[in-house]
Amino acid sequence: MDHAEAIRLTWALSVSGLLLLAMEVWLPGGAMLIIGSMALLAAVGISGYGLGFHIGAVLLSGLMTLVSIGFLVVLVYLPKSPLAHRVLRRAAQKAEENPFDHLKGAVGEAITDISPTGTARFANEELEVQTKGESIEPNARIAVIRVTGRTVTVRKR
Repeated sequence: MDHAEAIRLTWALSVSGLLLLAMEVWLPGGAMLIIGSMALLAAVGISGYGLGFHIGAVLLSGLMTLVSIGFLVVLVYLPKSPLAHRVLRRAAQKAEENPFDHLKGAVGEAITDISPTGTARFANEELEVQTKGESIEPNARIAVIRVTGRTVTVRKR
């Protein structure tokens, strides 16, 4: 590998690696982080082999500095960005959704003893429920009186 080819390949790998690391912020998943890191390491290796150890060490130091500065910029910029606001808003909306909300006021049947916890059936759905301390025998009709998170509280109907 001649000197000019090593320089071109080092620059190409360095730029593509940094772009992939930057893209990881907007398209998280880890793949671009890994590929970008591998491209940067390959750039350092090629520069060290094709251009000499000292140039490889300087490139490694420069890339580490750029990545560190980029990381700090992301830490400062990302929380204020419109992208972060959209992602956080979606996460908050999903957190507010409760998979058991549809059971509020539902009537069902105890499958096992519920004293104070047990299994009940509502329509075709079986799930763990609790009472406020009373015991309910199997096959008894029950009603949902409260849904808190994933905890469903019932009483005998």
